Amino acid sequence: MIEQESSCGNCCTCCTTLSIKADDGFYKDKPAGETCEYVANNQCSIHEDRFSLCRKYECFWLQLAKKVDGGFPVIWRPDNLGIIITPKPELEKDNKIPLYLRETYKGANDLSRPELKSFLDTIVRLSRKQKKEWEMYLIPFDSEGYGRKLIVN
Repeated sequence: MIEQESSCGNCCTCCTTLSIKADDGFYKDKPAGETCEYVANNQCSIHEDRFSLCRKYECFWLQLAKKVDGGFPVIWRPDNLGIIITPKPELEKDNKIPLYLRETYKGANDLSRPELKSFLDTIVRLSRKQKKEWEMYLIPFDSEGYGRKLIVN
């Protein structure tokens, strides 16, 4: 049986992988790939008093895990999958919502990886079921950009 969960657990991938600007509500600029100084033992040491930006952020895996009865496969959680997905509904255009898939290590976006392929297939099935269309963009580990568009059938 596949282990399922509906919380971050020991994942704090967002605290390392994502870039944060001081004007977004964080106390300083933090570049992508740099671990937040408040992370200790794969946990936020100020979790109860964390910044509002951190409190509001939920990766796509966590959003889905909270909606699915019984949680979502842990193998797809960002710390295990090697990819953190951030939806940007505020950038929706022509009923398409961008999803930014950022690598947490080089090579994580290798589409031949079975766990990545099964996750992307599930996203496509969910989008059809919900009558939404998500445009996916792969962002390499060492990039600050928006990545290349991923075509998934």
